[in-house]
Amino acid sequence: MPSLPAVMMHGLIKARMEKINHAIMAAATIEEKVAVYRKEMAMEVGSLILGDFYAVDGELAGRPATWVVKDGLPEDKVILFLHGGGYVGGTVYHSRNQAADVARAAGQRVVSLDYRLAPENPFPAALDDVLAAYQALLDSGLKARSISLIGLSAGGGLALASILSLKQASLPLPGAVVGLSPWCDLTMRQITIQANKDKDIMISPEFLSAAAELYAAGQDRTNPLISPIFGDLTDFPPLMLQVAAEEILLGEVIAFADRAEKSGVKVHLDIFDGMWHVWQSLNEVVPEARTALDRIGSFISENTAL
Repeated sequence: MPSLPAVMMHGLIKARMEKINHAIMAAATIEEKVAVYRKEMAMEVGSLILGDFYAVDGELAGRPATWVVKDGLPEDKVILFLHGGGYVGGTVYHSRNQAADVARAAGQRVVSLDYRLAPENPFPAALDDVLAAYQALLDSGLKARSISLIGLSAGGGLALASILSLKQASLPLPGAVVGLSPWCDLTMRQITIQANKDKDIMISPEFLSAAAELYAAGQDRTNPLISPIFGDLTDFPPLMLQVAAEEILLGEVIAFADRAEKSGVKVHLDIFDGMWHVWQSLNEVVPEARTALDRIGSFISENTAL
């Protein structure tokens, strides 16, 4: 049963997202819808709660990036953080608190990458940016095993696709990969896309369909680098997936975990009842978010031990 703070936040988030989704759907063209979505996401930033961490803005492999650090963290480990936003929105700025939460939970430095977005830069631009950033971390002297990837929503799908691309290139794989409600099937064929559409308070099938169209830009969405659920998952790094039971992405996350486990991958799947898409960002007030982050931190620490 969800905690009282979770129930209260669920109601507040539902009301807020209904207004946002109404504004998006009221826009006349898909370009205008994207503009509204980006504006609304920027308004959701609020105050930064970095605590004893601090953010250092810079770049990584030619893309803007923000390092979230504090004194005393190990220099030989790093978490590459990929924000959400359906491949059409999101920035390193609006995800700073989330990156700091991960850094605090794992006790490691985090670098949040501002990868390129559709429709201006469709697939494979975002994937190319992640691969270049990962290579830059290797070139800096970090061992692959000491690097972990974590992504939220579309960023989670991007993290999974990045592993497949690294495998294709025969590059060393990171020590761990974490997907928080990862969007890993852009074909929109999973049963919970429709079955959970009236339960999901954060995202709608209509939004995902438009975002998938913009990101894929006419390319085959069964391409594993677009929809990693169709990829060969053998030799994947240790994998953690977290998802809410009521969200529309539930089916594909479960299916990905099942395929990975059958491929011999070390898989940890968490399904939280009564939560919402990427609830982990509200750990200041929701106990279930703190529980989820504690598990993430332990998983990363255990699998990046040198």
